[in-house]
Amino acid sequence: MGHEDKASICRELRTIDQRQRQVEQDPENPFIGSIRKGPLYDRAFHVNYMYEAGPFRYIPVEPFRHVLPDDCAIKFTHGDLHRSNIIVTPTTPYCILALVDWEQSGWLPEYWETQKARCTADRGESWSTTYLPEILGQFASTWNPWDYYTSAMGC
Repeated sequence: MGHEDKASICRELRTIDQRQRQVEQDPENPFIGSIRKGPLYDRAFHVNYMYEAGPFRYIPVEPFRHVLPDDCAIKFTHGDLHRSNIIVTPTTPYCILALVDWEQSGWLPEYWETQKARCTADRGESWSTTYLPEILGQFASTWNPWDYYTSAMGC
C-alpha cells in the first residue's frame, strides 16, 4: 500500500474515531471502566500478578496520579487500535471493512486511545510517527506519565 492509500485509510480511521467519541454515556450514571460497566481489562496493565482494575471507590490514589489531567472527557474507546485490528479491503480503492478486537473497549479518559495505540509499534516506526498523529489527538502531556507507569509495570 502506498503513502496516499495509507493516508486515505488514516482519514477514514480519524472519522471513525471522531464518530465513536460522539457516543454518549447515560449522564445520570457516568462511569469509567469496561464497556460492560465492569472492571477495566487492559493488556497494558494486565500482568500475571494483577487482577482486573477498578472501579475503585475507596482505594488511595497512586502517588503519580497528579501528573495526569483531571479535566479530560471520558469517551468511548476501542482500546486496542493496532494495525492487525484494522480490516481493509484487499484491492483498491482501499477502505476499512471493520475494526475488530473490542475486548479492551470501554469508557476511559480521552487520551487513552492515543496512549494505547502508541504502545502498538516501535516509537520510530511510521505507524507511530506519521500515521497515528493523523488519526488520533496526541495528548502529549500524558506521554511521560503513561510511559513511566507502563514501564514500571513491565509492560
